[in-house]
Amino acid sequence: MNEFLVALNTVHTKVAKHERKVWNIPVNTVLVPFLTVMNLKGHTAISKEALGYPVQLARDTEGNIRHNTKTGKPIMRIAPELSGHVRGLRDNLIASMSVTTTEYVTTHENDYNLERQNCIASAKTKFDKDTADILADKAPEPVEA
Repeated sequence: MNEFLVALNTVHTKVAKHERKVWNIPVNTVLVPFLTVMNLKGHTAISKEALGYPVQLARDTEGNIRHNTKTGKPIMRIAPELSGHVRGLRDNLIASMSVTTTEYVTTHENDYNLERQNCIASAKTKFDKDTADILADKAPEPVEA
């Protein structure tokens, strides 16, 4: 488990700037390859169609293409099957982070509390400056539309 969390904090690759994302995860360079591997390992059973065509035309309940009301352009969406899996991945990651934190804090409460105090003390100068800047800041007048 610790290796997994260390890997999460390590930058591994650069991602294309304009790639479609779901829950801030790049679809074509991260999500689809990962879920394809999970299928191959037998951990998931995501359809080949969803993995092969992950960004799809959005359609209404009658099957008509949905359009952006402002631009008139067709709306693209992540395949619902992939969105559901990403939601599960996110929920599992949050649960893993919570369990890891709880386990560590339970066994090393003094170390954890000291580290939090040190972090807060280290940030005090920046926090105080930001607080002073906010108090001195004059918001611009709203622009009428």
